[in-house]
Amino acid sequence: LHGQAIDVTPSEFVILLELLRTPGAVVVCLRLARVINTAIDDEEEARQLIRPHIVRLRRKLEPDPQQPVHLVSVRGVGYRSARPG
Repeated sequence: LHGQAIDVTPSEFVILLELLRTPGAVVVCLRLARVINTAIDDEEEARQLIRPHIVRLRRKLEPDPQQPVHLVSVRGVGYRSARPG
């Protein structure tokens, strides 16, 4: 971030990578849970699993984690990364 390395966990890394693969596209929580190799098949369980990872990523990446601009929630669906530019 701004030329500085940021420490992230392996799970945070793969979640971030998945979100960055398609900037602007919504990724459902179930998909994010699967990329961190969980056997969860329920969207609500996946949402509960992924939420803390997103919170930690926002603390590390966002200028104001309470008003995210890079990792955006899409209520009831999932998350998306902001489009570059």
